[in-house]
Amino acid sequence: MGICQAGQCAEECSDGCGCWASSRNPADCGCTCYCTRKNELVIVKGGKKIPLKTFKPKIKPTPQSRYDICTQGLPITGFAQFWDKLLPNKILVPANILGKKVTLSLKNKAVSEIISASGLVLKS
Repeated sequence: MGICQAGQCAEECSDGCGCWASSRNPADCGCTCYCTRKNELVIVKGGKKIPLKTFKPKIKPTPQSRYDICTQGLPITGFAQFWDKLLPNKILVPANILGKKVTLSLKNKAVSEIISASGLVLKS
């Protein structure tokens, strides 16, 4: 069970969660829930649940974009899939952390710092 909050968004999920918000605009935010049973990450926005594979992000962050982020027990693979959706083909997952669960609470951090803090690698 995890409870995550960033900016004006919050979510409670049974198998791990993550929320993000623009550091400049706390209303520009969203959350994810991980479903272990389906091995799937779901974006939760405005009460709607959207599978990550059909989610179309409206933001185009750069490694320097700044966000507030909160994750609780989110599998590293789900965390990596989310960031890969925003930064296609730039997220690398070291093999020795494949079973890791990510718990982070960061404010006003660059995307590159968030990626690094999780244990992932940002390909240049």
